[in-house]
Amino acid sequence: MCDCKFLVGYSGETEFEVDQAMFESVVKAKGQLKLLFRYEDTYKLLSDSVYEFELHLLKLGLRYQLGRANTEGYEDFFDEARQTISLKLISLFTSGRIFIERATSILKSLGMEDFAGEVFSEEFDQNFQYRLGEALRNHSLHRSLPLSRNVFSRKSLHEEERFTVGTPVRDRFTVNPQISVEEFTSSDKIRGKTKEEVEALGVKYLDLKFIVRGYVAGLARCHQKLRVGTEAAIEKSIGDIEKLVEHCKQDGEEEAFLYIGSCNSGKWKNSKIEICPKRLRRIKELRFEKDTMSKLSVTFLSSEISKRKDSYPKSNDKLWISE
Repeated sequence: MCDCKFLVGYSGETEFEVDQAMFESVVKAKGQLKLLFRYEDTYKLLSDSVYEFELHLLKLGLRYQLGRANTEGYEDFFDEARQTISLKLISLFTSGRIFIERATSILKSLGMEDFAGEVFSEEFDQNFQYRLGEALRNHSLHRSLPLSRNVFSRKSLHEEERFTVGTPVRDRFTVNPQISVEEFTSSDKIRGKTKEEVEALGVKYLDLKFIVRGYVAGLARCHQKLRVGTEAAIEKSIGDIEKLVEHCKQDGEEEAFLYIGSCNSGKWKNSKIEICPKRLRRIKELRFEKDTMSKLSVTFLSSEISKRKDSYPKSNDKLWISE
């Protein structure tokens, strides 16, 4: 058996001996929690790419509404819009694939590879938008940019079904990136079954916002299931760290950084491993953070003025103010 010790504090003035079982359990716990931190980081990468995509569409709509397309030049504006939307989409799809592959790899390291595969396969089978998202990712990365056309649309909304001149109105302005069904189904990077599903829709274009939001919502559901599935591993790892902390706790002393490693005859045999209990516990905080991306497919953002009982205005001669 090796003579295992760990040091408390940065300078390592205090030494405590532990048995080999505790030493090995702490090293394993540190490794597992590090993997789960990376898993959460990978999901954050996906979340950030979704944020950037949605924010970009809002900015493009606002620029157009404020007349920037006119001052910047329509051709330049629409060329830039097409190129930057494609860039944001490719970033999002790439982040989605990174999340799937990293999640599968990390759960494999935890002995849960089959569970990860089952979660992603189930979402693929049950979610048409998820299948379309995976198909578009393959198409975008290996064949062509995902955007066929970008529609800037405006529609006047009225309180009454039949519009009367002079009554209040509200204009809805939307940026609608789309891909043509012909381009989609001609790609050799898309499954034949998915092509058949798209052709059966009987339309000429697919709305990329609808696909992306359903795809992301599917990944978010997978994320939550994987979180639940790894909960026992996290509790076990944190529990092993807590045992170490309790073992070296001294009266009146704050919890410190720990360094653990094996030594022989007073000499360290290998590099010491840093243990920060407070940092490692943060994985539980991260997993309790509310995830709203699973509802993205049924959510839309608006800057419209809405009616509230305790706020002004409730009505206007020109603007229809709805609840």
